[in-house]
Amino acid sequence: MIEVKDLALTVAKQIPGELVTNALDIQEFVSERVKEYTPEKYYDDPDAAKKDRAVLNSASKELNARRLSLEREFMRPFDEFKIIIKQTTTIIDSASAKLGEVVKAVEETIRNEKKRDIETLFAGKGFSLVPIDRIFDPRWLNATAKIKDVEAELDAKIAKVYADIEVIASLPADVAETKAQYLDTLDIGAALATAKRLRENRERLAEEERTRTDRLHTKHIIVQAQELSIDAAREAKSEPVANMAAEALGIDSDPIIEYTIRFRGTRSQLVAMRQYVTSLGIEYDKIEVDA
Repeated sequence: MIEVKDLALTVAKQIPGELVTNALDIQEFVSERVKEYTPEKYYDDPDAAKKDRAVLNSASKELNARRLSLEREFMRPFDEFKIIIKQTTTIIDSASAKLGEVVKAVEETIRNEKKRDIETLFAGKGFSLVPIDRIFDPRWLNATAKIKDVEAELDAKIAKVYADIEVIASLPADVAETKAQYLDTLDIGAALATAKRLRENRERLAEEERTRTDRLHTKHIIVQAQELSIDAAREAKSEPVANMAAEALGIDSDPIIEYTIRFRGTRSQLVAMRQYVTSLGIEYDKIEVDA
């Protein structure tokens, strides 16, 4: 079995960068000599300036090229070391990933077994109002969750559902609808809000039912008044012609006619109407019907 110490890197020999050159001597030499390269020196001999400039450029290029060569040579051991370490960590990471899949599979198996145990525990509670998925807490599958603690939380959830159902059962109306709403959501607040809405709707409908008779009565009276107004207007318009015709023919200009009207009203209203009709000398037959 691999131990961490087996993969610990040891250094058999390391000499921190040691490079002995004459770079400082060259720097000191150049620092002194460049003082001679002033514009005034070459006013009378520009060709000499070109020649010295070419020498300086060539020297700079050669020095830089030599630096790069030494740098590559100096870094070669470390670059080789870095490649080896990178290849090694790639092998280690690949092996770790494969072991991770094994660990994940084992943990998933343990979680599935624990879930089956919890489902068996739930089945033994004799609780059927909602399936276990509706009250299941994924945290119960954690390795740190003990089965006795899971059972305690499960019992608490079941007790809450029963308590909420009792609250709903105490409502004065719409119990079945509210229970159905609650079992869909397990939200007692939302269920009680539904009960309140149903009650308010029922009250509005009852109010509409109470006022419907009055509204229809008022509408009927308005129609009657309109019809009476039309009939009176027709009568007033035709009365002179009818009187002249009746006088010419020697007949009564206001003959007796008969038609049936059914009245609807309170008992006192109908008694008063009969008294009024009687005072006008109008005959009527009383036929009572159930309201």
